[in-house]
Amino acid sequence: MIQPPIRFRDGWTKIRYEARKSIISATLWRRLPVPAVGATICALFEIGHHFMPPAPSSRISQIASGADALSARRTGRPSASEADALNQEILSAALREFLDRGFSGASIARIAKGANVARMAIYRRYGGKQALFETVLFEQIRQLEALASAIRNDAGDPLTELRMTARAYLEFMISPTAVDLQRILIAEGSRLSTLSQQVAPPLPQLLGERLDQLIGHAQQAGQLIEMPGALLREILLRLIAEGPRWEMLMGQKAWTADDIEQHFQKMWPMFLKIAAV
Repeated sequence: MIQPPIRFRDGWTKIRYEARKSIISATLWRRLPVPAVGATICALFEIGHHFMPPAPSSRISQIASGADALSARRTGRPSASEADALNQEILSAALREFLDRGFSGASIARIAKGANVARMAIYRRYGGKQALFETVLFEQIRQLEALASAIRNDAGDPLTELRMTARAYLEFMISPTAVDLQRILIAEGSRLSTLSQQVAPPLPQLLGERLDQLIGHAQQAGQLIEMPGALLREILLRLIAEGPRWEMLMGQKAWTADDIEQHFQKMWPMFLKIAAV
């Protein structure tokens, strides 16, 4: 009697059938020589290859796109420009976090998420939260120093350059970012005592050197009296910046551009009355 052909629901049913037929129902598994076992297994995989349904096209596309992304991913150390861009992203995210939550409330995890980097990337670069905060702070100071170093008077008058540099210092010191960072330093004084003593009241070193240099040139030109340059610098900065700075720190007044201009126009002549020849 001729048996009708067996119909199978799917490829795995065919595989199970062939397995029973070739191995189990024959009860010869332990007696089969090693080459026969290998041939049987290969036959089963060949059957599965022909009878299993193909993978969905969407899954194939995902696999292909993932492979493309993997092959396109850069390996090895990043270039200098890439590393600098990553550092700027981290510092920008850290600045936002510190300004929003202060030092104690800031989280490396949130900073990493904001910069779209792993937490370990931040720890490798900066070591911890305090070192990262110091970097953020001194990055702001560096921007002020760059601003001051870019100030040049075409006429070469040291007193005019001194006036322009002092005005830039005033604008920076009462900017919202600088004020918020100073508030953090004051609020976290016990935790950041060494750092607070170093920068509060903050006077960046390069800016101080520039002011001292301009004061010295003005003295040589006979425009300012002979007095230690550091003392003249202290008088100048306290006159123009200390009042507005503390008003901003205490939230007593929000200084507008007109307020800054009026204050500076009043305080600069007072400095000249003290220091001018």
